[in-house]
Amino acid sequence: MRKGVIFTIILAVVAIALGSLGGCKSYKEAMANDSQQDSIAGIIAREIVDQQTFLLKGSRLTIKNYNFPNINSSTNFIQVNGDKGAVQVSPAFSGGPNGVGGFTVDGSVSNYKVTERKNGDIVISFHLGAPVGSCEVSITMYSNSARCVANINSTFRSGRAILYGNIIPVDNSVYQGRYPF
Repeated sequence: MRKGVIFTIILAVVAIALGSLGGCKSYKEAMANDSQQDSIAGIIAREIVDQQTFLLKGSRLTIKNYNFPNINSSTNFIQVNGDKGAVQVSPAFSGGPNGVGGFTVDGSVSNYKVTERKNGDIVISFHLGAPVGSCEVSITMYSNSARCVANINSTFRSGRAILYGNIIPVDNSVYQGRYPF
């Protein structure tokens, strides 16, 4: 009886080990596929950044050392469309001067500059000016990827925010709150 239980346990351990080894190949294939898709997204992102027509949809937000890991990408974004742009940060679900729980700066883009670092990262910087308030934006897009981090320094309430996300082509998938003034 005891030998049977020990044999069953050993057999179960071997079966689990063999099963996990068989999954390694598909895991590696999945990782290679994700890497390839990320590289393609990076090529597209580089093109639209050069054309000055892109949307950074946020997936994570930091304001004054407070992390908001699960944010709504429809209300947290940076959009540049030629010489016009918008920055919206909304960690909450309602309220605030823009009606969606954060701040919105909607205005003209100036001093737009794209530079490439030695490691392949792309840095996009610009000034977004509005009638009341403005902000300086610096976006670092990682090498061969559409993933990026944006530093937003706003004159509106002296705010500083860091928005993490992906750069995609401009679309209608964002909800822009009202400009406060």
